[in-house]
Amino acid sequence: MKRRGFTLIELLVVIAIIAILAAILFPVFARAREKARQTSCLSNLKQLGLGLMMYAQDYDERMAAYLPPWTPTPDPPGALCDWWNGIYPYVKNYQLYVCPSYVRGQTTWDYNNHLFPLVPSYGMNQGLFGVALAQIRTPAECIALGDSCHPMGGDWRMAWPVGVGLVQPCSIAATPAQQDAATVHNLGSNVAFADGHAKWLKSNNIYDNGSGKYFTP
Repeated sequence: MKRRGFTLIELLVVIAIIAILAAILFPVFARAREKARQTSCLSNLKQLGLGLMMYAQDYDERMAAYLPPWTPTPDPPGALCDWWNGIYPYVKNYQLYVCPSYVRGQTTWDYNNHLFPLVPSYGMNQGLFGVALAQIRTPAECIALGDSCHPMGGDWRMAWPVGVGLVQPCSIAATPAQQDAATVHNLGSNVAFADGHAKWLKSNNIYDNGSGKYFTP
């Protein structure tokens, strides 16, 4: 009985089909992986945001500082502590401070002689420094924490949290191409609001509202 094998043309056609399918599916898989990281990051910010709210409840209903104090130890000792150290007792998990889509090479963060075991991937809204909860007019629209290329936060640092050239400290993204490359989650960032909820926002929306509703108590 004569056996019939594959011809060279048939093998090439099969290989071409596999290559086309791979080219189509790989980006889909990559987007799915990033979507999973984005969801994990959003969960991190949700927990950190709740930790920030609990911190405020314990310190005269005032928010933490977005940076370590330059003055001697405040009274009470935990008052106006930098947010990353201040809320740790409420979350007790260092890995919550790291976005799975953006892990920096540095292993520790030392700012104004305040050491932290890792470099946070998130930053705090500078406008909330020591602000009383009752002073926040629209907590559901006021960003408290978010993806950021510096733990001190700020509007453009949250809009483009990777920064220019993946450097730390980050540089402002000036051109549209730089801005797109400096985002972490599908051209946007995850943020936690002052009422405790968290969601994804488009980067340009964050930056355009930098001096408006998102960052003004």
